[in-house]
Amino acid sequence: MYKPLALLVGLALCSAAQAETITDPDRIVEQLKLWTQTDADPVYYGEMTDESGQHMACLEVAFIKYEDQDLHYAYKMWPKRHGSCEYTDQTSRKVDNSPTCVADSEKPDPRGTTTTLLTKQNINVDRSVFREMDFKHGRAGQLSPCLGHSLQLAKRLGYLGSAGIVWVKIEDGQFKMRSSAHRIYRLRLQPMDPRHPPTEKVF
Repeated sequence: MYKPLALLVGLALCSAAQAETITDPDRIVEQLKLWTQTDADPVYYGEMTDESGQHMACLEVAFIKYEDQDLHYAYKMWPKRHGSCEYTDQTSRKVDNSPTCVADSEKPDPRGTTTTLLTKQNINVDRSVFREMDFKHGRAGQLSPCLGHSLQLAKRLGYLGSAGIVWVKIEDGQFKMRSSAHRIYRLRLQPMDPRHPPTEKVF
């Protein structure tokens, strides 16, 4: 008698937690698995849409570290093919913002051909400068120079760039961020091993 009741209470609490909307950056990051906090290689899958919800690109994101309300991340973005994101294709799409800023651990020259797998084995975390979501200043993108460049040189080379963060939240079991470039990024809040990506739609 008590076990079914306890199960129902547990399910109700779980549903309530999933229904809760979280907007505080620190609490949002508490729900994420960061590379610097685990031996695994957790990544999140989702999509980018316009403000009307129209699909624009497929996403795979790894959250690297969080310092002073600054969330560092690496990602892959690609268009659908035959109406599908085809998350299982882990060979033909490169990790974005490479090779200038993201270093492949299996080669000495970060300017060379970039890796396709978003794993710690392939990405040299210590030698890479990742994109950032700077919640304190409301900016997201490549905010920091790479390869030891000065800020002035990085601007001249043209690889720095960012958009404003209009809002960021966890809602309905998803990480969501809207940018001032009229883009909405949605990730299913279920960390996965990139070696075993989703075989079906994530939403």
